[in-house]
Amino acid sequence: LAGGRFGNYAAIYPAYAVGRWLDPLGHAHNYWLNIGAEAGLVGIIAYAIFWIFTFRVSLSALRAADPFQRAVVAGGLGILVHLQIHNLFDNLYVQGMYLHVAVILALISIIYLCHRTNPSNERVHP
Repeated sequence: LAGGRFGNYAAIYPAYAVGRWLDPLGHAHNYWLNIGAEAGLVGIIAYAIFWIFTFRVSLSALRAADPFQRAVVAGGLGILVHLQIHNLFDNLYVQGMYLHVAVILALISIIYLCHRTNPSNERVHP
């Protein structure tokens, strides 16, 4: 329920290992399971709320007046959907991937905020 703290997947894995697979490999090959093991139910709920909010903001940003901004948001949304699907089968948060995701989230957030402050058809460039 509480998890084993972030970054401790490999340390707590042996206590829950099933069958002959004793090597923890450093992370679960499903990021939702990894979050559950490290942060517990609270972590899974927080992670789900974060992504629900992110997708709601992204879908709202798709209403931007500027076609270029809509294209950027659509591309970013595609990347985020792929990230979530890929994370069902492997942990894609490796090496510099955190930075790439942060840049995509920042671009979508900037476009969302520009659209929210100026919802008319006026072109606004961040």
